[in-house]
Amino acid sequence: MIFIYNLLIIVILGVILKYNPKHKKLYLTICFLQMILIQGLRDISVGTDTKFYVDIYNNYLNSQFYSWQFTHFEYGFQMLYNIFHKLNLTSQQMLMIISSVTMFGFAHFIYKNSINVYISTFIFACMLYPNSFNIMRQFLAISIAINSYQFIMDKKYIKGLLIIIIGSLFHVTAYLMLIPLLFNCFKNWKLMRKLIIISSAVCFIFGNKIVNAVLPLVGKSFYLTEYNVNRLFRMTTMLTVIIAILVWYFSRRVEEKEDKQTLSLLANIAFVNMNFGVLYLKYEFFSRIIESLNLFLLISIPLGITKMKSYYRPLIKIGVYCVPILLMLNAVYNSGSGIEVYKTYFMM
Repeated sequence: MIFIYNLLIIVILGVILKYNPKHKKLYLTICFLQMILIQGLRDISVGTDTKFYVDIYNNYLNSQFYSWQFTHFEYGFQMLYNIFHKLNLTSQQMLMIISSVTMFGFAHFIYKNSINVYISTFIFACMLYPNSFNIMRQFLAISIAINSYQFIMDKKYIKGLLIIIIGSLFHVTAYLMLIPLLFNCFKNWKLMRKLIIISSAVCFIFGNKIVNAVLPLVGKSFYLTEYNVNRLFRMTTMLTVIIAILVWYFSRRVEEKEDKQTLSLLANIAFVNMNFGVLYLKYEFFSRIIESLNLFLLISIPLGITKMKSYYRPLIKIGVYCVPILLMLNAVYNSGSGIEVYKTYFMM
């Protein structure tokens, strides 16, 4: 229920502030402070990997087994744990600090890049926030790296690259934020989109062979057996297809040149995510990549909804508000999601 209460407050606060752009900093502060508290005060039983990170934090200095697991973290995350221990912080304080940094990163990204922070926060609370309890290290890294976007769009590529590298110190998925940089450097987006769509068909037919060849090269061979699923249909895959088509449709229905360029870039990112959606039919671990690239919905959906000229605009708006709610309810109440039962660390 805590996620529903969180969403209700986000919506009600938006109504109270009358969705006024002048109040966006106040709105983001209240909404993300609320999400920091919910996440930072959680019990270790909330989230599929919370107990894993807490156990390592509490024991890696005194246990050979946990010390070995600790060495598998990226250097930045190891350094973070060492700093927390030197400050004599408890595991709960560790969770609170990481939650604060993560949520601040996403709030800053929305504030700097979204044309409508109310819609962005709504989408984040529904589609992305619940799963942030399950992949803590990845969300920390992405919350840093995604703020490279504003520098990339301003052609400040060195600054953007530095932010991505900083994010990668906490999880390698931060390198996914190189995708906007590459697209912004090579602007024949129409050709790129065609190539991406063709590659989706290739991934559908030869995805297993491609992954079987690539993963051993990067030392991740164990993924081949642990996460192999091989299905013909998955709802997440279908969602990536719908999102890609929707963002592309937005790019065709806006009039201002700058908005059209931005949405064309975001549409290509969405089509790349569709590729990973196809690979998700083959291997479970691609869901983490999809989750990261879905963060660009925080920009594309508000921009498209606000600026497009279309007869179907009211219908699309209904879908934009209804589908995220359904996805949140499925995530929260799905057995085995890791967040179906929420409690704070001080609840018995």
